[in-house]
Amino acid sequence: MESLSDVHENGVMVFGFDITQHLKPGIQENVLAIRIVTTR
Repeated sequence: MESLSDVHENGVMVFGFDITQHLKPGIQENVLAIRIVTTR
């Protein structure tokens, strides 16, 4: 099992989340905020 601190040769780690149940329906605004920490 890989940990989030694993280093990949191209510097990219693929991940995904299904956030469908958290989205607001219709034309309501949905905001997705992502914080990336690059320090060890």
